[in-house]
Amino acid sequence: MKLNGKKTAYNKLIKCETPHFKTVIIFLLLPLIFLCAGGPAAASESSSAETQLKFSDDIKEHFFIGGEFFQKKNYAAALIEYNNIRQIDPAYIEGYLFTAKCYFNLKQYLPAAYFAGFTLYMEPQNEEAKALLEEIKSASPGIDFKDDRVSYKFKADDKIERLIFDVYGSSLYLKGVLEQNGGKKDFAAGDSISFPLDLASIEDAGKLKKFDGTTLQYDLEALKDSILTQKESNLKAEDAMGYFDISGEYLKINRTYKAIAAYETACYTDFEFVKKKDPQFISKAEAFVKDLVKKEPKNSEGYFYMAFILFVQENYREALSNFSYASSLGLKSDILKRAFRYSDLCKQYIKALEAKEIEKEAILKASADASMSNKIAEVIKKTNEDEDIKTELSPESRPGSDPAAKGEEEPASELDFNSMTKEQKMYYCYQQRKIIDEGIQKYNENNIVEMNAETFTLQKLREAKYITVDVKCPDGGNYSLNHNGFVQCSAHGL
Repeated sequence: MKLNGKKTAYNKLIKCETPHFKTVIIFLLLPLIFLCAGGPAAASESSSAETQLKFSDDIKEHFFIGGEFFQKKNYAAALIEYNNIRQIDPAYIEGYLFTAKCYFNLKQYLPAAYFAGFTLYMEPQNEEAKALLEEIKSASPGIDFKDDRVSYKFKADDKIERLIFDVYGSSLYLKGVLEQNGGKKDFAAGDSISFPLDLASIEDAGKLKKFDGTTLQYDLEALKDSILTQKESNLKAEDAMGYFDISGEYLKINRTYKAIAAYETACYTDFEFVKKKDPQFISKAEAFVKDLVKKEPKNSEGYFYMAFILFVQENYREALSNFSYASSLGLKSDILKRAFRYSDLCKQYIKALEAKEIEKEAILKASADASMSNKIAEVIKKTNEDEDIKTELSPESRPGSDPAAKGEEEPASELDFNSMTKEQKMYYCYQQRKIIDEGIQKYNENNIVEMNAETFTLQKLREAKYITVDVKCPDGGNYSLNHNGFVQCSAHGL
């Protein structure tokens, strides 16, 4: 079953009329129903997405039993089964949605709103949860849900301790909830109180409680991590503020790597967030990535995030060196594209010759460390004019090569674009853009009127011998100069 707001397999199953017939059919068809609900594409997504969590036999059993109780209107018994689902998998969305439905049918509207709100917190577009919340607000005016908390207006006979127990399952949450409400302790009829979904904000409660009084076997950080991962997967690519906020939430639960990655996404999407860096976070992030690459010296993503932290700290020389080193080790295409963009930004603050030397040293270091991707090394050798780099990347210099083979290297041949990987093509195109950029710099040094976005042409650079190679994009992209003076490709961007 996929984690979405669409009709669930349970809703499809409960249409069987005869109890005995329904039981037999459900047991026979349940595996097929769940397979058909997602299909091969869903299975593929499950293997690649962290938030597409395994539908285990235990969850299947609790979901089936809970469905039986729910259909018989034994909502209290169904509630225990749905709570058990959350214990097995704290990010499984139906464990929250059907818990909310049980409470609603039991006319316990505050916990119903809490779990319906939790469903929307994890999946903001869940239509069932939205509809259920509207029913709850209609049945119990004074209840509302916004952002990451449920608000409630006191009635004359309400007791704060009882309300907190109804929502969280334990009075241990009293202190934390009161602190979240400004420390207020006495509430009268008509007063408002909010119940945060962020359980990590509750002190003195190391374990969550099921509503039958037993203790769940996962801690608050693990729960919050699962929820944040699910919430992050629902963010739109352009939602820089969303990633910035998620970064802060990850940091609260000591998920430093995820916090760094989310903050980098926010900054890459909107560079204004670089200015919003928190010095304490940056210090912690720097220590984390340094320790990471020390333990895993071939972790290219570790070097990428180290470079990013240095970039945010405005240490552009070291940042450029680490971006180049990470790229040379080999990065996935989406991160490789980011590394190229950051590298270009670093070069704005570094003299051209110094920047070129920094990149050269990083490439040679990656080769000397015997860590460089052979596929990337092949592209670097074909696109780099530096003799030191060509020598270092020659077959006899590569790790595991036969020294006796020296001098037997076949004549250089053109790379076959059709056989190149996505990452190879991106790296090749990036090197072509660097060649064009160097040609433009030489042109501008020798001409009073500098080349700009309107006057840029490759033909002009070739005719004046500022470019002596046939630059071309492996994916057939066209090169141009943007209004900021950066060479860009129609296929690969900056």
